[in-house]
Amino acid sequence: MQWFGKISRKMKLLEVLYLNSRVRISALSEKFNLSRQSISKMRKELWQRKIIASPAIILNQRMLNLQNYFMEIRTNPAEPEVLNKLKGIPEVVSVDGIIGNYALIVKFEVRSKQRFAEILSELDTQIARAAFQSYRIIETIEVYKNAGFKFDSKDKVFALNDKKWEDLNLLKKNYNLKKWPERMENEFFSQKEIERINNINLSRELDWFVKERVILNFTISFNTLPLFMQIFDDFQMKFYMRIKPKNIGNYNDLANTLISEPNIIDLYRTGEDFGLFAIIRAKNLFHFKKFIYHLYSDFKILDTFTTVVVDEHFPAIFPPTLKIANSICEKK
Repeated sequence: MQWFGKISRKMKLLEVLYLNSRVRISALSEKFNLSRQSISKMRKELWQRKIIASPAIILNQRMLNLQNYFMEIRTNPAEPEVLNKLKGIPEVVSVDGIIGNYALIVKFEVRSKQRFAEILSELDTQIARAAFQSYRIIETIEVYKNAGFKFDSKDKVFALNDKKWEDLNLLKKNYNLKKWPERMENEFFSQKEIERINNINLSRELDWFVKERVILNFTISFNTLPLFMQIFDDFQMKFYMRIKPKNIGNYNDLANTLISEPNIIDLYRTGEDFGLFAIIRAKNLFHFKKFIYHLYSDFKILDTFTTVVVDEHFPAIFPPTLKIANSICEKK
C-alpha cells in the first residue's frame, strides 16, 4: 500500500479506468491536472507492476444469452494438469483455489450449452487421469450483476452471427491497441488473430457493438496475485456465497435488492436449493462477518453457505475501492 498511499493518484486513476477505460488521455490530463505524458507514464507503470492485467469490456450477457457455469473440482497441488488444461480454455474466465470438499471453483462463460458440453467432454478426459475424478457443476439461469456492474432486466435476446462472435472475442482480449499501447499485440493475440485484425475495421466493429448495447462498459481487469492483494484494501478477500430466501417465491425481488450491495460483485440465479449464487469481496474476515450480519438483519434470508477463496489464478474485474462500488450501486 506504500507505493499507492491512501489517497494516491494511481488509485484514483484505477477508479477512473475501472468505470471507463476508453477515456481519452487528454480527459485524464484535465481531470488530474497533470500533463498527458505524466498520465501515460502513470498508466504504463500500472502495467509494468502487473496491477492492470488488461483493458476489458463488459458484455450484455442477458442480450447475448450467454451461459454461465461454475464447476467445483476435487484435485490437489500434486496434479497441476487439470489447472493447466483449464488455463488453455478460452471460455474459462476465472479459476479460484478454495477451502472445503473441492479444491478449485471455475467459471465458464460460453455461447451455448452445446459448447459447454464440448468443453466438458475435454475436461472429463483430463479429470479421469486425476486421483479424485470428482467435480460438481452449477448452472446459472439468470444474471443480475457481473464484475460490479448491474444488468437491465428489460434487455431482449440479440442474435449474433459467427463473424460477429469472432470479432467480439478479439475485442474481449484488447478492444483497442491504439488506446492501450503499453503492451505488444502478440501478448494478446495469436498470429492468426493478428492477421484477422489487419483485415477488418475493429474500430467500426467496436462502435457497432456499443450502438447495439452488446458492449455495456469499458473497464480493466486486475492481476490478483498475493503480492498485490493489499493494494485493493477494501476488497482483499473473495468468497462464493449461496443464498436461500425465507420464501422461495421472492427470489427475483431479493436478487434485485441485493444487486445494490457494493460487496456483491457478481449475482446469479441457479436451479439449486440455495437458488442465488454470489461472488462477494470484503476487506477482511471481520468486515465479511459484518456483511453477513447485515444480510440476515436487513433481508429476508433463511440461510447461506459460504466458500472462502485462498488463491486466484486468473485476473479479475471488480471495483478497486468501496467508494466506486457504492457509486455504481446508487445508479438506477
